[in-house]
Amino acid sequence: MSAPARQLAATGPTHDHDVAGWLSGRTSIQVVAVRHPILEALGHHPTSEYAEQFWLPTIGPSALWAQRRLNAGFVGGRDSYPLDLADLGREIGLGAGTGRNSPVVRTVSRLVDFHLAEIVDGRLGGSTMLPQLSRRQATRLPEHLANRHQELARAGSRQAVASPARTRLAIGLER
Repeated sequence: MSAPARQLAATGPTHDHDVAGWLSGRTSIQVVAVRHPILEALGHHPTSEYAEQFWLPTIGPSALWAQRRLNAGFVGGRDSYPLDLADLGREIGLGAGTGRNSPVVRTVSRLVDFHLAEIVDGRLGGSTMLPQLSRRQATRLPEHLANRHQELARAGSRQAVASPARTRLAIGLER
């Protein structure tokens, strides 16, 4: 086996089609928390209003629900846990199939595409916080959301939206 092939076998896939192949047919995977210090300080929790307003139209409802479910396993300070893919699929309304083209495998692959999850040493690493959308992602939002996101960014509110209440206030949902 070549050195790159050994490295891929040890760490896992790096591309979407590899992720789908890696996930497909598995009944259970180990999920680990991926904590980025900057995102922990400035990011947005997957259940925040920021996630609802801006990440939902970017990654879609199934992917946002999957991200939330992945994070729910980290309650109580846990850094890893086993996850049954069929259960995840049923919990978020995608069915129990775990084949290469199943909705749950495509959804988790989407999280990897958007760098909200990654394969870490043969396990699925889930980001515990979401970053602010990139400019490119923000320009693809519906116009009213893109304008709201731009106002939020202009106000330098990334630090001010750490709590759900401040997030709602910052994006105009509370007065």
